[in-house]
Amino acid sequence: MTAELLAVRAKDFHYRHEDGTELHFENLDMQVRQGEKVALLGSNGSGKTTLLMHLVGLYGSANQTGIEVLGCHPVRDFRRLRHRVGTVLQNPERQILAPTVRDDIALSLRSAGLPEAQVRHRVEELLEQLHIKTLADRVPHYLSGGHKAKVAIAGALALEPELLVLDEPFADIDPLCTHDLVELLEELNRSCGTTIIMSIHDVETVATLTDTVYLLSAGGRCVASGTPQEIFSQPDVLEHCHVRPPVLGLLRQELLRRGVALDLHLRVDEAVEQLMPLLKSAPEDEG
Repeated sequence: MTAELLAVRAKDFHYRHEDGTELHFENLDMQVRQGEKVALLGSNGSGKTTLLMHLVGLYGSANQTGIEVLGCHPVRDFRRLRHRVGTVLQNPERQILAPTVRDDIALSLRSAGLPEAQVRHRVEELLEQLHIKTLADRVPHYLSGGHKAKVAIAGALALEPELLVLDEPFADIDPLCTHDLVELLEELNRSCGTTIIMSIHDVETVATLTDTVYLLSAGGRCVASGTPQEIFSQPDVLEHCHVRPPVLGLLRQELLRRGVALDLHLRVDEAVEQLMPLLKSAPEDEG
């Protein structure tokens, strides 16, 4: 895989938080292709957020080696990267600063020195794209968790970044809003080629949204990487990392326990296609 096709490289490193917590990112060989959708999966304490904060240059030091983002060093080249990388924090309130939704989305555009007419046009585009036009003049503080997440994502997308980094974007939002955000990220990736890296607990979303998963155990060790299908086919490894498989993964395990070896897909529509021939061939009950 050539360097020019990679959005992110990350190798083993060690980090000590101010409270003394140490994370040892071992067995880590992260190579994220441009346009790839990647999930960091693991229990609390596995270092998902810490790893993401290194990628966006908020943690780490100028002399740290082993991490490269869009061909740059995330700390030394922070100013060069800030318009190429969009970041969404786990708590959106920490990055929503303006008195209205419209003003907040415009912050980075104005900071970049764009003409006001261009700022207004881009803000309207994002309000439309994220279906939040009715919130434009609302005070962000009073919005729901899902709406705050959308506002934070709109701000992160304002300058059309090549890489979008999201820390638990589906935390504390309802299933309907999760569905909307998944569709938004898929469309963004499909239409713009945006590379997406996220930390996530929602295994059902991991199974359907991402191309590659990096599974982290407590303390930061990378114990596995691969497609969602490959990761969720390793029940012992998942249990070691305190991660429960998605429902269709559990179904696959139960079928296997009963002697039916079926490499079941993790998307519902694909799983149905696999199961239908078995259901049709099953003998009918003779009542």
